[in-house]
Order: sequence, then structure tokens, then C-alpha cells
Amino acid sequence: MTDDAMLSTFTTADDGDDESSGTADLEAGDGEDGCTAVQSTYAWGDHECRRCGDDSDRVWRDGDAFVCPDCKEW
Repeated sequence: MTDDAMLSTFTTADDGDDESSGTADLEAGDGEDGCTAVQSTYAWGDHECRRCGDDSDRVWRDGDAFVCPDCKEW
């Protein structure tokens, strides 16, 4: 395959249904609009670990809090 492949190369053929948008159906979620909120798992910058209180430039979500690499339960 070449580097300049067309997006249509990766889709299935259309069956002629005019109602098809080419996107997957989404299941109803918890939000008002039927969508489920997405949460980040990683952040970088100036942060304070919620478990040990140390400053860190990288934190990961552990439950509901962002924690430093040393406090993350892997």
C-alpha cells in the first residue's frame, strides 16, 4: 500500500441505503444527550500528586484522582 491511500479504501461498500451515514450506531449513555463522558487517563504539566502530595510533571488517573508514577497502582 502506498502512503497516500484514500480513506474510502478502508470502508465497506455502500449497500445503497440512503439513511446510512457511514458511522457506527452509538449506544445510549449516562449523559443528558445520551453520551457517556470520557475521562483522561494521563496528564502532563505542573501537577501535585493527590496521594503523596509530591510535585510531578506526569500524572495518571487512579480511581477519581491523578497520582504520580510512584503512587500509580499498575
